[in-house]
Amino acid sequence: MDFFAGSGTVGKSCLACGREFILIDNNPASMEVMARRFAKNDDIQWIGFDPTLYRGEKLTNYQETENQVEEFMPEVAPDFRMLASTASYLQKDLEEISNLWKNSPFEWVLQLPARKKGKLGGKLVASWCASQGLFPERGGDSSEALIFNGVRYAIKFSTLWTSGIYKFQQIKSTGYDYLICLGVSPFEAHCWVLKEILLSSTENPNIEGRMALSIGYR
Repeated sequence: MDFFAGSGTVGKSCLACGREFILIDNNPASMEVMARRFAKNDDIQWIGFDPTLYRGEKLTNYQETENQVEEFMPEVAPDFRMLASTASYLQKDLEEISNLWKNSPFEWVLQLPARKKGKLGGKLVASWCASQGLFPERGGDSSEALIFNGVRYAIKFSTLWTSGIYKFQQIKSTGYDYLICLGVSPFEAHCWVLKEILLSSTENPNIEGRMALSIGYR
């Protein structure tokens, strides 16, 4: 019995050994993977899920990848084979999500690590300010802080998440007077300026003394 069946690797191993098995999972994507993986096994009983909606005569990407791994890399560990096959199955959904950013001038930003995104946000805010005739001082060694007339502004940057929110992370609870949150969606930009005391009163710091702030996109 596998309580977190995932792609059904335990079940397939049991089939190969002629043993019975029970697989449990509440993730719809996992259930779809298993429906395709066990498409040729008519003696499997499904409870609370209809596998026929995801079966077809043509091999799925999942099965094709699994066959390729078995053929060209027979010594690969079973766990790696499972991950490679599952990744292939999920590829289409992830590519569809990334298509939301297709032709966006910010598409390349999605590939940056978090630290470089932070630096980009600081430079974008400084550049916009300069275009408005405002020339702030740099906030020490950090590219994510600017100072206007002695007032310190911390800067956080986020691209739009697939859930429709901007999430600004690793926010310090002290060390600045205002927080600038710059959010970029495929073809729009949004900015919020928050006072430190308001942010501190509405967000609970985590164990590192830093916070995350989520802002819905309209």
